Amino acid sequence: MKMWRLNAAVLGCILSMAAGALQYMQPAHRTSYAYDPVATLKLNPETGKLKILQFADMHYNNGAITTCANVPPQMPCSDLNTTEFLRQLLIAEKPDFVVFTGDNIDGGAIDAQKAIQAWSGVLEATLPGVEWAAVEGNHDQQSTATRSGMMDMLSKLPNSVATAGPHVPISGVQQEACGSASVDSGLFTAFLEGGDVKVVTVGHDHVNDYCGNWHGVELCYGGGAGFHAYGKQGWARRARFFELDANGTIQTWKRLDPWLGGDGAGGMKIVDSEQLYPPMNRSRTRTSDYTESLWRPTPEPAEE
Repeated sequence: MKMWRLNAAVLGCILSMAAGALQYMQPAHRTSYAYDPVATLKLNPETGKLKILQFADMHYNNGAITTCANVPPQMPCSDLNTTEFLRQLLIAEKPDFVVFTGDNIDGGAIDAQKAIQAWSGVLEATLPGVEWAAVEGNHDQQSTATRSGMMDMLSKLPNSVATAGPHVPISGVQQEACGSASVDSGLFTAFLEGGDVKVVTVGHDHVNDYCGNWHGVELCYGGGAGFHAYGKQGWARRARFFELDANGTIQTWKRLDPWLGGDGAGGMKIVDSEQLYPPMNRSRTRTSDYTESLWRPTPEPAEE
């Protein structure tokens, strides 16, 4: 089987696939594009695939007393909507791995540890034994724990694997300006030089949720899942799924929350199902509500 690596900065980490096993590896361990795995993710023996849930930008605060942003005024809403959305996704999709891509708690959380336990506890209660990882965002350390303290708490939770990687997007604009860093870290160049990265997916910009191909790499947003965080009036919260097949195919789709984007029967609508790799003609795979990206890459200077 051909070896390839999928950067799912979905975790801000690298997933390497060979002989039916996927290994989760941290960029910090990278040497000449080789990685030391910290966990091995095997294909689901029942499906022959690996399904990953990306849950971005929860901004979990203080549970039932927390208010929501950009929702109808008559809609009862709190942090509990966020955790209930997560619970329903776990039941409906039964992912093999879950990744929280940053800003998992908000600066207004009275107790960072309690806030973490509130959402992480949903995993064990709903889908016991499912492994998960969390990337830290720019808000996670603004509560009652330092960045290193947050990492320490996350790493000690049941079924948690190491956390690392980018939360802020590399590029793109859809419904809001890109929040990428002003300094070029060389991360994308490293992906290209490695030649094995097929997909990079991030959070941070809550109302961006598209994928765009740049130099053969799919750059994706997950879309904001948290109700306390800002959103857009009339635009449902959402979460992205990736499904990896043993033959190297990568599929993706999103689920909308049941309150603002329900299917009319109390369920969570599926939107934007598509094959990311190998690339296909997307005009045949996009759903009708897909919002085309306004972002276009800056032309490279011509060689002299």
